[in-house]
Amino acid sequence: MSCGMVEELNLIRLFKKYYRMTPSEYRNKKIAAMHDCDIDNHSQHIYNEKGLEDIVKFQRDGDYRMLQEIKSKEFIVAAMMCLMMLLSACSSSTPTNQNEAANAESKGNETSNETRTISTVRGDIEVPVNPQRVVVQYLMGDVVALGIKPVGISDVYDGAAFAEQVSDITVLEWMPDWDGEDVMKLQPDLIIVIGEDYVDKLSKIAPTVLVPLIDMTQDERITFMGEVLNRQEAAAAAIEEYKTAVETARLNLKQAGFDNYSVSVFEGGSDATMFVFGDKFGAGSVVYASLGLRAPETVQTAILDKGISKEGLSFEVLANYSGDFIIRNSYEGMVDLSDDAIWNSLEAVQNNRVIEIKFGLNFYTDIYSTIAQIKTVSSELLRRLEETKN
Repeated sequence: MSCGMVEELNLIRLFKKYYRMTPSEYRNKKIAAMHDCDIDNHSQHIYNEKGLEDIVKFQRDGDYRMLQEIKSKEFIVAAMMCLMMLLSACSSSTPTNQNEAANAESKGNETSNETRTISTVRGDIEVPVNPQRVVVQYLMGDVVALGIKPVGISDVYDGAAFAEQVSDITVLEWMPDWDGEDVMKLQPDLIIVIGEDYVDKLSKIAPTVLVPLIDMTQDERITFMGEVLNRQEAAAAAIEEYKTAVETARLNLKQAGFDNYSVSVFEGGSDATMFVFGDKFGAGSVVYASLGLRAPETVQTAILDKGISKEGLSFEVLANYSGDFIIRNSYEGMVDLSDDAIWNSLEAVQNNRVIEIKFGLNFYTDIYSTIAQIKTVSSELLRRLEETKN
């Protein structure tokens, strides 16, 4: 916490990014030299008010913003490069790579300089009539679901539902680390972001549209995305596909008798602490909000009824939050609980009714991922129920 890491997954991901190994792997290699060198020095700088506001704004139970330093010399060089690339881009109007050509072909028309005006939370913005080179943060699955292959995206975690569809696309890394020069190289004609701070930074490169995730329902967001990308019919079809997936899954679970079972959604396990999810995010949203499955009484009263997204629990009270089935978000480097006495005492663990869902599948809230989450969670619950009955 003193280093700005709000949870263990954030630490693992950033540590691995710079050291190419997880903290536990590093510890095993360096244990002999780490007697008194703890990572928490007691003279660290505290976050200022703006920094804390940014962390809260971008938390969404996933990525977290960190304060960044931009050296003046690096900024000047980047600005010069961006200006040179802008002048170069303005001198050419032909497709520059296979992605653009594929987008133009799938849309059934040629690349055009025509624009239209759309309304956004940041006011009216002029965007391409048929955008061909889309750069998008986090909502890659929404763009893919509407039939467009972006040219630039943010991180794709292992297990993401749309991973195969974007496997050959330029990844611009973690969103706060996006560099204007890297975005510029992709020559985008439309940029879609989920954080207001990115609008001013990237709108100098191409029309930049803010999608206010927290303030929109899924239907509102997909309808808006359809308007932004001029794919209104595809947006309506995606919403219908989601509704069909929910209805089918609910019916199958009801017929299997899941009205009689409770389900918990967990993540973590480090330092005898486990996170329990409510109905606001990822698998928790799928289990409780979409599929309408029953939560354990304590989860209902302490988490769901209070509108809490997720909360850390001591293992001492874990049994009170554990349902007949447990869905545990899994990720590389997570704590191995196979020898933990408290974990193994849980009824769901003893009955082999623990289902692990890859973090990458659980992390994204786009409609493509949500449909995949619904199908995966429902099919895994049904499969595990059948196995344990036999």
